Amino acid sequence: MILQIRTKDNLDDLLRHGTSPSWVISEEKIKSIEKVETFQFEGKKVLKADFKADLSRRTESGRLIVAFSNGIIENSEHKWIGQNPIKYNIDELSVSEKIEEKWIDIDWTAAQSLVLEINPEAYEKISDFFEDREKETVSASKFFDEETTTIRINSKFPKADETSNYYFDVGSTGLEFFFSNQGTVIYIEVLNEFDDFDDYFESDYDHGSTIARLLWKDYIESFREIRDNGDDDRGLDEDYMNFQECFVNYILNTESFD
Repeated sequence: MILQIRTKDNLDDLLRHGTSPSWVISEEKIKSIEKVETFQFEGKKVLKADFKADLSRRTESGRLIVAFSNGIIENSEHKWIGQNPIKYNIDELSVSEKIEEKWIDIDWTAAQSLVLEINPEAYEKISDFFEDREKETVSASKFFDEETTTIRINSKFPKADETSNYYFDVGSTGLEFFFSNQGTVIYIEVLNEFDDFDDYFESDYDHGSTIARLLWKDYIESFREIRDNGDDDRGLDEDYMNFQECFVNYILNTESFD
């Protein structure tokens, strides 16, 4: 997986020091990162390098100072989509595909107990889903090793486009909603350490939830070219709306009224 960073820092200075400070990146993500691409804010240049997990370190506030080696600065015409300064390029192989052998299916009793155990703060936000919701259109699985456990909720909802994929992960440091279609990925990662953690779970009249609203904004920006050109003949909008209404808001126990 490639960690992509957008920064106003001088790329030559970053290359000289071999670090890029400091970013909100969860422990679950760190073990999957192999490369780092640090983009100049305007997108005209990029610093490409190998990620050095052993040399990266946390600040007192918990942010990660990203260490790298074998860096090189190249010209770039990259157009950064969205406001998030951190992205993860998983176009070639998703994290789940790389470690597929470590994911195992689990029942809902086990999923509920594990989420409550590893992240009680996140469980509080989605307790209605575990305790009251029907679950015919979703399934649960678990990834674990000696360092971490992640619970994943997968959608079994029929897709208009077979390349569409979406899921919801809960780990010890936060949670993430993920949507992809033909190599384009949007996601939102909400970490427990965020000062505005609670704000993400507020309801939203038009979209159902704040998380759904932020995902919708990212979807419009990321898939703008396809939608503006009228190329959506594969059910992209249908799949996204199912993701937002029948998955994200279903898990968060919210609904839109627009």
